[in-house]
Amino acid sequence: MRCRSSCRRGAMASQETLMCPSTTGRSSAEGGRPKASSTSGGGRTRLGSCTPQSTVPLILGRRLGCAPLRADLRGSAAMREDPSGRIDRHEPEQGRERRRSDDEKPPELDRVSPLATVSRHVTGLLIDPPLLERKVADARRSARGRDTHILHDGDDDVPQRMLNALEPGTYVTPHRHLTVPKAESLIVLRGSAAVVVFDDDGEPEIEALLTLEPRPGAGVAFDLRAGVWHTMVALESGTVVYEMKGGPYDARTDKQFAPWAPCEGEPGAAGYLARLEDGLRERFDLAPRSWQPPPRR
Repeated sequence: MRCRSSCRRGAMASQETLMCPSTTGRSSAEGGRPKASSTSGGGRTRLGSCTPQSTVPLILGRRLGCAPLRADLRGSAAMREDPSGRIDRHEPEQGRERRRSDDEKPPELDRVSPLATVSRHVTGLLIDPPLLERKVADARRSARGRDTHILHDGDDDVPQRMLNALEPGTYVTPHRHLTVPKAESLIVLRGSAAVVVFDDDGEPEIEALLTLEPRPGAGVAFDLRAGVWHTMVALESGTVVYEMKGGPYDARTDKQFAPWAPCEGEPGAAGYLARLEDGLRERFDLAPRSWQPPPRR
């Protein structure tokens, strides 16, 4: 039966995508079981007062006038197939094999700071084992023991998305997103980590184990409401966590760091994390901690 209605043909307009990836602030991954200690007078909340090394600098985005990157799909696999999905029969077999080999290569990543990389994908990105392996390698090479991979295009994107690769011993200062309220979701993709939620005095309220292993009381993701004090602790080497939180990103208001915990790089930070992690490992019946804090001077 023929369709009696007339069909319209729409012309495809070429588009330019502005690729201006921004870096984000720190990932959510730091310690907190130990007794709260006052490090700022009067117990007042510190807004972005931790050492600069713990914050990813804003070095990309419109501030540097990123040039538009045109998406040229003429040589891609998608454009070498007809609408039915069949392989172009006019393409030499050698060309098909080369294309298959190219498709298997890990995505190209750009390092935008010592703390983060960003993808150059225009339409989508598969988060696959090779990509996770690359981020794990980046974290192991990092002096901080962690590395971030940015998935969003820029500071104005909503939501902000990223991969956080963490090694045991990396310390993420307890913090919250309250000045501009932002909720946050954390999903483990590899390894295992714990999310700790604190009360206003620095005492743990919730301790959640995130792992892909089937364990009683464990899960694969944790959702945080806006304004909640929290941190994340890597419990296994090679851990990667997918993080998603509200945007836009503004380094001046993104985080409030807890007044009752040391900042990253401060004296006592490693000891604070060690005590927090020991408590988590005892609670979840995990193997002892694999790293040692540096001796006190």
